[in-house]
Amino acid sequence: MIRTHRIQELKDHRDDYVEVYVGENRYNYILNGLHPPANMKGCVHLVNKWLTFPDMGHIVANYYKRCEVVLTNLEVEKSKSFLPLRGPLPPGKQKTPIMCLGVILNHFVLIYLKNGCPLPPSSTEWHNHKKEDEVTWEDEYLDQHELFRKLMVIESGKKTAATTKGVKESGAYFVGHSRKTKATI
Repeated sequence: MIRTHRIQELKDHRDDYVEVYVGENRYNYILNGLHPPANMKGCVHLVNKWLTFPDMGHIVANYYKRCEVVLTNLEVEKSKSFLPLRGPLPPGKQKTPIMCLGVILNHFVLIYLKNGCPLPPSSTEWHNHKKEDEVTWEDEYLDQHELFRKLMVIESGKKTAATTKGVKESGAYFVGHSRKTKATI
C-alpha cells in the first residue's frame, strides 16, 4: 500500500519531482524502481528495486504531510529531515507526527522519537525546491535542528561545556550517530 501511495504521489506531481531529481532519467528510474519485478516472489534482490534515500524521503513526506527523518551512522550517509515540498502545516498547535527510519547497512528500522528530540537538518533539496509558503514547515523544527547540530559537535569530539549542557537539558532521547548506532543520550 505504501508503494502504491508513492507511485501515485510521483505521478500526480510529476513536474515537481522531475525538477527535484534534476531530469527525466532519474525520475523514471525512481518510478520504475517502485514497481515490483514481474517474475519474483518474496524478497526483492534487485538493488534497483530497493527503497533509497534521499530519493524516497520527499515522496513520503509529501504524501503523508509530515516530517520524514532518516538517521544513519556517519559511515553510511548524513542523517536528514525531509519536509513536504508543498502544502501548509496542518492546523492546530501540536506538531505533526514525525516518521523516522534508521538505516543500518541496507536495512531500515522504524524509530520512535520523543517530543523535542534533536532532528537532523532539512535536506538540501527541500531548500532548493520548496514552495514559498512552506517556510513554516522548517520553522516548526528549528530548535530541534539546533540540538542536532550541537549533538554532532559533541559526537565529532569538539565538545564544549556549553554545548553539552544545552543538549542534556533538552531531555531529548535520540538514536544516533555513533559508530555502533546506539542510543547516545
